[in-house]
Amino acid sequence: MNAYLRQCPECRIITDSAGKRIPSIVVLKSVPQIKCLHDCMKKHVVDHKKMQEVTEDGIKRSFENAHEEWRAMALHHLHQLCISKETFTVNDLRDIVRSSPLKTHDNRAMGGVIVTGKKNGWLAPTGESIPSVIGHKVHIQIWKSLIYKQ
Repeated sequence: MNAYLRQCPECRIITDSAGKRIPSIVVLKSVPQIKCLHDCMKKHVVDHKKMQEVTEDGIKRSFENAHEEWRAMALHHLHQLCISKETFTVNDLRDIVRSSPLKTHDNRAMGGVIVTGKKNGWLAPTGESIPSVIGHKVHIQIWKSLIYKQ
């Protein structure tokens, strides 16, 4: 975990030590809480509940619209990943799934795979994150397997 990151307890904006915003859709429990450098109560209003609802709806719809065989394959690989690794990120799963000939038209469906695995009791968030190597360099959750077998 990068110690230089800070998160406002009001708006959940994550900033580095220079005050630069770090894009994230995840609430990082391990990041120290400080008063927002952006003066969140005056300069911006964030409806976290609405933002969460929109995100969850998009993930749900993309997962439901993914091909049934792709969903089964991705869930199988997530289960195997949870059995074989103590901690991992969605990028680890994405690398495995991309090697399959089965494809999905919407990459947000991968979020539905993680949500399903979480509901099945296979994994839980650690509260820590790392910078993603894809996308816009957002920080991605590190997941802990609940079924890891050494």
